[in-house]
Amino acid sequence: MPSVTKPSSRKCPTTDLQTHFVTGTAAPCTSLFKPVWLGSELPPTAAYDEASLFWRHEALYRATLRNYAASLPLYAPERDALEAQFVAGALKLHERPAAERGAYAAACFAQAAEAEGRWRERLAAAHLPDTRPFLYALAWRGFERTPRRPAQGSFSA
Repeated sequence: MPSVTKPSSRKCPTTDLQTHFVTGTAAPCTSLFKPVWLGSELPPTAAYDEASLFWRHEALYRATLRNYAASLPLYAPERDALEAQFVAGALKLHERPAAERGAYAAACFAQAAEAEGRWRERLAAAHLPDTRPFLYALAWRGFERTPRRPAQGSFSA
C-alpha cells in the first residue's frame, strides 16, 4: 500500500518505484499534482512566457487570490477529481515502460493545461469582488511591476 504524503490538504500516494507528483508551479494550494518519473521529459521552463506552465498557472493563482474564499470553490472539486484520476492512472503505470509512462505524464500535463484554462475563464466570468486587504492588494500591484513579470493589468490579480 502506498504511503500518503503531500503538502497542502490533499493526499497523494507515493511508491517506492520513483513515481513523483509535481505541480510545476509556485502555488500547490491551487495546482494540480501531475505524475512524472525519473528520465521523463518535462515541460520547459524559462523567463516570463505566457504559454509556460508556471505563468499560465500564475494567472489562475493571482485571480484566485483576489477572492480566495469565493474563487477556489469554482474549480477545486474539478481539480481534485482530475488529480485523483492522474494519481490512479499513474499508479497503474509505475512498472510500465518509460515511453508509456512519459506519454501518460504528457497527457496529464495537457489535460491540466486545458482545465486551468477553463478555470481562468470561469473566474473571469464570475466577476467576483476583490476582497484582499488594502496593503496585501497594494503589495501585489508592486509585484506586477517587477521586471520578471508582465506589465500591470496582464493578470487578473
